[in-house]
Amino acid sequence: MLYRYLFVAIACITLLIGIQFPNFLSQYHQRLHAQLAEVTENLSGFQQIADRHFNGDLEALINHHQTSNDAIFREEAIPLRSMYNRWLRFSAEQQALQVSYPEQLLHLVVAADDEIRTATWQQYSYAVPLTTRALVTGGVFTLIVLLLLDILKGLLRRLFRRSKRPAY
Repeated sequence: MLYRYLFVAIACITLLIGIQFPNFLSQYHQRLHAQLAEVTENLSGFQQIADRHFNGDLEALINHHQTSNDAIFREEAIPLRSMYNRWLRFSAEQQALQVSYPEQLLHLVVAADDEIRTATWQQYSYAVPLTTRALVTGGVFTLIVLLLLDILKGLLRRLFRRSKRPAY
């Protein structure tokens, strides 16, 4: 009897967790978009210089700074390279999320940008969205967890039954 109550409690908890996934993914998208827009704006002046002098190649502009005889230019290359790398990283992340919803969830779990994921988690605002997507995600997550628990229970039961048999 206690097992059934525990099973129901686990089902309720996993359902509530599961329906958070679409909301978290949405907030992750928003944060990524904002970070990419910010770094794009920060690089825009440098991109204009690269357009005029290096056929639009920002990498060539950075290399020019790094190899300059002027120490100030060489030092300037460090934050410029950092901004450019962030832009590349966020652009690649945005591109990686141009897939189906299940693939986006998988990406979020296994390959999301750590900085964006951590910042999203720290600022996450919980909600209980009653959208079809949230309910389906929550239901599927619940079924997976309950199925895994049932399999684990069966394996443990089988393991302990074998160990209790008398040896002949």
